[in-house]
Amino acid sequence: MKRFASLLLTCLMALISTALAVDMDDYNQADKLYLQLLHGSGFSGTLTLEASTPDGTLEPLTLRVDYIYVLPTQTQTDEHRLDLTLVEDGADVTAAHAQWKDGALSVAADALGTDWYSLGADDLGSALSGPASRLGAPGLAQAALECLIGWGGGNETLTAALDLYLTHMDLWIEGFRQEAELGKDENGVSTMTTSYSVPASAVKAQAKRLIMDVLSDSQTLSALQAAVGEDASTLMLNPNLQSFYFEAIDALPLEDDLTVRRVVSLEGETLELDVHLPLYDAQGGAVAVTYNRYSGGGDMPDTNAIVLDAGETGLELEYSAYTSMTGVRVYQGSLLSRAEDRQTISTDFSLTCEESEGQDDDGLLTYDCNAVLTLTPGKGEGVLTFPETELSLTSHFASGIVTNAPTSVTASLSLSSGETQARLDFEGASRAKWTPEEVPADKAPLSDETATLALGLIAAYWITGR
Repeated sequence: MKRFASLLLTCLMALISTALAVDMDDYNQADKLYLQLLHGSGFSGTLTLEASTPDGTLEPLTLRVDYIYVLPTQTQTDEHRLDLTLVEDGADVTAAHAQWKDGALSVAADALGTDWYSLGADDLGSALSGPASRLGAPGLAQAALECLIGWGGGNETLTAALDLYLTHMDLWIEGFRQEAELGKDENGVSTMTTSYSVPASAVKAQAKRLIMDVLSDSQTLSALQAAVGEDASTLMLNPNLQSFYFEAIDALPLEDDLTVRRVVSLEGETLELDVHLPLYDAQGGAVAVTYNRYSGGGDMPDTNAIVLDAGETGLELEYSAYTSMTGVRVYQGSLLSRAEDRQTISTDFSLTCEESEGQDDDGLLTYDCNAVLTLTPGKGEGVLTFPETELSLTSHFASGIVTNAPTSVTASLSLSSGETQARLDFEGASRAKWTPEEVPADKAPLSDETATLALGLIAAYWITGR
């Protein structure tokens, strides 16, 4: 039951989603690089892009990449700084710069002159939500994705702090049990089926109680605030905004009950799990989220299905996951996106992922991660067609045993889709910190015309081979 409680707790904590974190006691060399950057180390590397299309092969594009996270001080908030320099025959040609600070993105480029341009958080959010809306994904999908990414982190401190709330969720849901029936499945295994039905008013009440408990629990609140960062904490984990959170929950026009059906064997194995969760999406109105999991039986993997239904729009994901005898993790399934007045997108996918750790001949600790994603167009009337596509990633991280030893990474991302081929190679390493050049306080708004001009200049420079 705790697995369901965890799922439900994730949904009810949409206002306090957590950020991906790393377990400090057990990390690989990729995690080590992340931690070094998090604590202020710089990073320098080279990015090379090659591509060929039905119209011919494009000239390779080489960029020098410099990145640093500047830690906050008593007088300055933290910032992320990224510098990209176009390199040709070993010489710098042109550069672009980006800064993320105080919830706003600032950019500058030699091609646009000496001015810096700003893009506020609201404008950036609209820009990021655009591709999702074009795919027919309700606005809720974007929030759910962020929540799931955060919940999948390895933050042991946060997990321990939230364990008590999972127990409370178990006890709460048991109060809405409708039935418990004994039976047998098709293989003759003895089972027990339990069903639950929770009115929307009770879901709202529990969500408000959860928020009130978390905001008054200093240990859990501190763990959440450390995980999500200062900006998110100010918006989502502010005890002074408790009444605002309550008003927002009360205003949700939920229409259906939360329902759960669970079939378990008498040995405690979950054979079936069906969850129907009514929600409300600001863009699409009433939304229903359905999760189904069915045991494969024997050596067969479980089947998982997640449906986000908003009437004429929605997403449907079905997948199975298993580990091969050689330790390769495999995910197989299908994804369907429906959008009103737009073509349906349907694809079958297969994702394989293989990880390994070791030590090379130079005594460096290593971590390798290789993954291959294959996309095949789904069948059906009105479904968007595209050539079979394969995306392949290989990555290698290496570092010395001591904590401050530089961590290097080499990675290659290859795309094959019909007659289009592309390859992105990246290599670099962490390095000593530096102080970036100060960004002027007065920045012009980044208009669509300015952004289009910059992208057009870069594209023209690449396609025409300089």
